[in-house]
Amino acid sequence: DLVEIKCGLEGTTTIESIVAEGTEVKGNTMHTLKAGDTLESIAKYQNKDALSIQLLNGKRKLDWDKLPVGEEIEIPGDLLVELDPLGLEERISNQEIALQQSENSLNRAKGNMEILEYSTALSQKVANNSYTNAVLNLDKARNSTVKNRVKDLRGQITNLTNKVSISEAKLKWLKELEAKQFLSKMSLREEQQKVAEFRHNIEMAQAQLDAYQKYDKVSLLSICELAVAEAEVNIERTKVKNIADLRDANSTVFTMGKTLAFQHKKLEDLKEQMANTKIYAPTSGQVVYFAESYKEFGPIMNGARVHRGRNLLKLPKTRSLKVKLDVPQAKRRQLHPPSQQHPPMKAWVEIEGVTIPGVLSVLGATVDTNKRRHSETIVFNGEITIDSDLLPSTASEGMSARVEIEVINLIGDKQLIKVPSQCVTTRVR
Repeated sequence: DLVEIKCGLEGTTTIESIVAEGTEVKGNTMHTLKAGDTLESIAKYQNKDALSIQLLNGKRKLDWDKLPVGEEIEIPGDLLVELDPLGLEERISNQEIALQQSENSLNRAKGNMEILEYSTALSQKVANNSYTNAVLNLDKARNSTVKNRVKDLRGQITNLTNKVSISEAKLKWLKELEAKQFLSKMSLREEQQKVAEFRHNIEMAQAQLDAYQKYDKVSLLSICELAVAEAEVNIERTKVKNIADLRDANSTVFTMGKTLAFQHKKLEDLKEQMANTKIYAPTSGQVVYFAESYKEFGPIMNGARVHRGRNLLKLPKTRSLKVKLDVPQAKRRQLHPPSQQHPPMKAWVEIEGVTIPGVLSVLGATVDTNKRRHSETIVFNGEITIDSDLLPSTASEGMSARVEIEVINLIGDKQLIKVPSQCVTTRVR
């Protein structure tokens, strides 16, 4: 029952300091928050790394800027290992700058989207208003402009026709005066000229009316109808454009949000890496160095090169130790694991001059292939469970011990044993 301490830093780094093997260390403790407590003040008071405290209490979802009074938080235990941070401080500073830039870009994108929402709403209103005006102009052209123009030209023709009638009557009267020699011929000719001009103006007005009804009226109505159609199309075009622009803006905001989240995660990972440079005891116990990787990577010590995932220390929670066995192939058939048919086999363990009773609790069914790679010896793994209370105070993990297992109890009918014939000799007296 132990806690394994591993290197959690990415890549390869160096041990700057490590607690001595055999040191008794204390694990995590609880701290009740008081008024005025901050992460920095707690870290300074407890002499612990602030990032390590924050990560240890990550599941509590605390607002570290406003800590709740009376709530308990965990404080890391004794410092076990310090690793070289490998430039993490500079990387964290650069990442904080990148995070701020991403946040500014997101805010700018959100601001642009709000402006775009207002501008698209305005452009839609302008398009709708242009359509309304085009429809009004068309209605005006049909019911006012064209009718008034036709009415005006017809009125001109009527007025000119009336003037012709008046001038012709006056001309008849002037002719009678001329015949009686009461009027000069010049006055008569002037009136004749007026009649000719009125008739000419009537012809021109009639021609203008015919041309207006045939050409100008059709052109004017066609232009107004086209303006209505263009305004109607412009409404739909504006709708489509506004939707596309808003989608682009929303996509930009979404992308910037994802980028910001990624930058946040990257910064959190870097801070977690920085926190991993200081390894604290999660539980109380006696420090034991890992020995399995000595041959491949060298011993655990100050200045040693370590990689992510490498086992560094062990903290046994209790003195509940077991003895690991390498059972030779020739002895395997004499042993059996505990089962319903076979009770646990008795065993005795001698360590530091003290013999402790125990039982065979585990017996491997397959060959230990790891040892087979490095040796020609074929062995099976086994474990002896012992009463830890009987262990001498000097006993610790990693020591070698001598083990005896009872394979047969020579009592009753079993007192006879088989021996090789070479062991039997005769003596003649």
